[in-house]
Amino acid sequence: MTKRRFTLLEAYERFTEKETLCIRESNFEEVRSLQEKKGKLIRELGILEDAELIEENERQDFDRRLVELGRIEEANGQLLDKMQRQNRSNARSLAKQVSAVARIQKAYGGSDRPAVQRGLEGKA
Repeated sequence: MTKRRFTLLEAYERFTEKETLCIRESNFEEVRSLQEKKGKLIRELGILEDAELIEENERQDFDRRLVELGRIEEANGQLLDKMQRQNRSNARSLAKQVSAVARIQKAYGGSDRPAVQRGLEGKA
């Protein structure tokens, strides 16, 4: 069972590394898939007996790796929060630009109107 526990932890670490890359690349479909896989691993880890005897050095290694995973996942969460704030800011900016374009079109007519003829050519 100890080997199984560490195998599941290694898989979780790999998925977390991939998740970090996907977040940075804005590949959110893959992030969702990885989170589902990580959820399955967590459930499998939960099924393992907690009373399982693990040597002290293995427990320390396991705990250290869990702390590191927690740090990485916290950083991923902060990156996602930053990206969401930026996305909301961009959406507000675009909304303002769309509103300005709509006001200009209302004031000067639609874009399907022929362009105003410049100069005196053809007016005589």
